[in-house]
Amino acid sequence: MGAGCASIGRKGGAMQIRNSSIADFLRCRRRYYYAWVENLRPIAEEEHLKIGELFHQSLKKYYSAGPEEAIRSLPDSIHAEKVKRLLIAYIEHYKGNDFTPQIAEETFSANLPNGCIFTFTPDLIVKHGDTLAIVEHKTTSRDIDEFTTSLVHYDQQTLRYMAGLRQIGININTVIFNVVQITGPEFVRREVQRDERLIEKAWQELLVIAEEVRKEKVFLMSYNELCRYCPYEVLCLAEKTGLDSTIIKEGYFIKEEHEGIQA
Repeated sequence: MGAGCASIGRKGGAMQIRNSSIADFLRCRRRYYYAWVENLRPIAEEEHLKIGELFHQSLKKYYSAGPEEAIRSLPDSIHAEKVKRLLIAYIEHYKGNDFTPQIAEETFSANLPNGCIFTFTPDLIVKHGDTLAIVEHKTTSRDIDEFTTSLVHYDQQTLRYMAGLRQIGININTVIFNVVQITGPEFVRREVQRDERLIEKAWQELLVIAEEVRKEKVFLMSYNELCRYCPYEVLCLAEKTGLDSTIIKEGYFIKEEHEGIQA
């Protein structure tokens, strides 16, 4: 059996995959290897990524415990004050017209035929009229309308959520993209109804990907124009030229065991 699913962790003895690992596997096998087999995470990340991650955490706390707790729980960091202002602006913008949360960032699991488990954590499941909807929080520094439109047309993550939820008896066809442009700030919400055929197609594609992950043993590098944006490029270059990558790993990365289950 390949290292693929096993590298991400086990749940009751079974192997797991998740959306973030799938995205890395499809982007580049070697990137997947560094992130999910060696469990390496870059020490330095771009500022907008740190702010986006911190804001995402604050929204989780906001919808599960309220605004005071969301603000109080912000860590002491150089980005906390900016995230605090962003959260306050968000709350004020949607005051009186916000979601009615049913489930906030709960992890679900769906069994796959090949022995892997698909674990996934929707940001929010909300009451939406007479039914339920998945809310997907997204932050961007790009043009907010352009970014939101790309989500509507190309997002696969929420389709996998819907497909996984169906395996455990929860049928949801509506996704609301909750987009925040962090430099404005600007706020946009876009509701989309997903067709049953798209959801089923996402599930079948997930099964194929999971099997490829399970069998993968080599994790070859994929050289293309996106390599220059990859945080692991320096490791690939070192290995390509026959250099010892140990010093690079120790200087630029930290080990992060994937014990928690994330989307």
